[in-house]
Amino acid sequence: MDTAEKLALLGSAARYEVASERGVRALPPGPRAALCLGDAQDTARDGAPNVLLRVLQSSYCVQDCAYCPLRRGNDPERASFSPEELAHTFADYWQRGRASGLLLSSATDGTPDAAMQRMIDTATLLRYRYQFDGYLHLKVLPGADDAAIDAAAAVADRLSLNLEVPDRVPVNLNTGY
Repeated sequence: MDTAEKLALLGSAARYEVASERGVRALPPGPRAALCLGDAQDTARDGAPNVLLRVLQSSYCVQDCAYCPLRRGNDPERASFSPEELAHTFADYWQRGRASGLLLSSATDGTPDAAMQRMIDTATLLRYRYQFDGYLHLKVLPGADDAAIDAAAAVADRLSLNLEVPDRVPVNLNTGY
């Protein structure tokens, strides 16, 4: 699978990832589906609206969560980016003015810490090799240890995590059960 095909697949798979409390508006389906108009910081530094590249690092997952289309027991088309490939791809979009920020998430490809490390490596390449100083949002994966979360926080502007539970299981948010 070439980079454009991966971007289409992994961008489409990231369509449920939200970039801000006010949300984002995805562009119509098609080759640009990974791009979305966002208001994570309302506007870019030059006053133009933010255009976020919303993408997964990988759609391979070791988890088998019943609600997730990427679960191990499902058989969707799968792909993954190496940190170098994704950083280069985003940097190209950014340098050509096609995206001003990145929202990066991933399925749990291996251990949570290994999957987080690939996202951190991508972000680190963007910050230091490509000198990207724009909006960078990373999703924290369930089960990631404190060191992975600290490393992600060191390179990202925003971290978030998804809390997903079956709709028939009572959850007490004060105790975590």
